[in-house]
Amino acid sequence: MRISLLNLLVACTVAAGSGPVAADKAEPLEQRNMLDLARGFCGSEIDAVSAIDDKVLGILANNTGGLDPRVDVDQHSAFDKFAIGALANALQVGDMAVYRSHLANGDPISARMRNKSIALLDLVDCLWITQEDRAHLEEFVNWGIENGDFPSDMKVDQLLSATNMSECTRMREFDRRTLALDPDTPDIVDQVSAIAEDTIGRCEKES
Repeated sequence: MRISLLNLLVACTVAAGSGPVAADKAEPLEQRNMLDLARGFCGSEIDAVSAIDDKVLGILANNTGGLDPRVDVDQHSAFDKFAIGALANALQVGDMAVYRSHLANGDPISARMRNKSIALLDLVDCLWITQEDRAHLEEFVNWGIENGDFPSDMKVDQLLSATNMSECTRMREFDRRTLALDPDTPDIVDQVSAIAEDTIGRCEKES
């Protein structure tokens, strides 16, 4: 199993909130810093986060992605974007859980805290998978199947399960609208609940 497959599995487990995945007999590949890769996709958004919180950048800097020369450049780029986005999304989800907890409990929210949450959401939006990215990732999965690196029944939707669920529940819209509210509004809890009712949990169930 190669490092590129390890990165694929790690990205999936990060998105799903699971633990690390071990690779057996992994062949070492050139490692690229996820922070440097993220700057290539979303330089201004990284700068905005950097101006508020270096911890997030430290987490990205401490993670790397292997460069597999066998993989098509466009496919590799789409996968790199997905892997970085999965990590950024996990950080943003945790951040918003804290933000909403402060709102619900009437705890103070500083301008720095709110700006950090907005900057993280902007970064996640920038790294979000487009239809073109999705097509390249589907090609990447098919390539992995043909080369025996991935299970024969693997689908791109398995890789993008967290992305699909977030789009289905309109989580980014929920977060964006929540962050647009004045946290000092007396009925802030009711406003957040109304936004949640208008956005969350409207996924189309498979028949």
